[in-house]
Amino acid sequence: MQVIDTQVSPRSAAFRANADAMSRLVEDLRAKATEVEHTISTLGKGNVKAFRFAPGGQVADGAELADFEGVE
Repeated sequence: MQVIDTQVSPRSAAFRANADAMSRLVEDLRAKATEVEHTISTLGKGNVKAFRFAPGGQVADGAELADFEGVE
């Protein structure tokens, strides 16, 4: 296996500063991701019978979020 020499030092101040900045960015991104909202709509009037996901749960794209009754 070929070895790649590097001058990157994980102990250097520059490396630690970049790692800290990246950690803050990841924390910010995670916080923003929790604020994503979904819109629930039907083809007509009706009532929500049950939700299929708990708050904070992961939802796949295109998934049905709720069950409805009496939809006209």
